[in-house]
Amino acid sequence: MRNDAFKPIYAFTTAVLLSSPVAAQRSADSYPSRAVTIIVPFAAGAVTDLETRLYAQKLTELTGRTFVVDYKPGAGSMIGSAYVAKAAADGYTLLTATSALSIAPLLYKNLSFDPIKDFVFVSMISKRAPLLLATPS
Repeated sequence: MRNDAFKPIYAFTTAVLLSSPVAAQRSADSYPSRAVTIIVPFAAGAVTDLETRLYAQKLTELTGRTFVVDYKPGAGSMIGSAYVAKAAADGYTLLTATSALSIAPLLYKNLSFDPIKDFVFVSMISKRAPLLLATPS
């Protein structure tokens, strides 16, 4: 089978976002000066959780500051997303977001936040595609 047989039609991405563009302007020299919380808007044990915990561990090692993973699951990731959107715009509350955030305005009539205006993209941490598999028999 050729390698390109598994090229995704739609790639699911996981990104780290923070609330408000103001936080993006903070000095990189002094950041972080205290613990950073990364919100995972899904239940513990999912792939997004594993990725976030691995990144938090590495960021803690690299910066000498604590990166804490906290879970706020529910409503298709909107509970955790709303929590981060309302957090102080200081870069100390991050969101691990998936493609669910990008389609939220199409699915939810009355969002309490704007996925475009209320977040700043920080980094893509993974890219994966959904697969449907079956036994050969």
